[in-house]
Amino acid sequence: MIIIKIAFGKSSVSLKHFESEYEFTKYLDTCDLKLVLNYNDDYSDTYDVITVYSEEKFDIGIRYDWHGLQPNLLLFPQQQKIMCSFENELVCIDCISKDVAFRHTLSSLIFSINHIEKRHLIVVIHEMGVMVMHETGQEIWSCDGTDIIQNYKISDDRIYILCADGYDITFSVSDGKPV
Repeated sequence: MIIIKIAFGKSSVSLKHFESEYEFTKYLDTCDLKLVLNYNDDYSDTYDVITVYSEEKFDIGIRYDWHGLQPNLLLFPQQQKIMCSFENELVCIDCISKDVAFRHTLSSLIFSINHIEKRHLIVVIHEMGVMVMHETGQEIWSCDGTDIIQNYKISDDRIYILCADGYDITFSVSDGKPV
């Protein structure tokens, strides 16, 4: 089991990775407040738990089939929300209601989730494209690329994309128009 703990404001989050479904299930069975997220019920080989410590301890179990990309975690301390990605799933959890605030399934594996705080936007970069949404989960725009995204940069309200086939493009963050 790997454990990492991150503090933010009056709360903290720990991340745990379990080597087997047995250890994962055994741990979650001891938790009073929990939410289990999964993708691909037929086959899972990766078992992670996010534990939120605030007024009460709340555990979020994630069961999925690992394809080489690490899950992402984005914290929203003011809203008391956590966004995580695993495989092609993006899930936002409301830590007050202990429920899923919203969930998106993308067309390919997720590389990263980025918060543009001044615009209240989230930029999701996945293997084959980009999705931009409001903090509430409402999709603003999305596009798929010509090939696998090799590199990207977000700067000056623009998203710079470079694909494996050499195609590069720059989008406006706010509306997705090519710049």
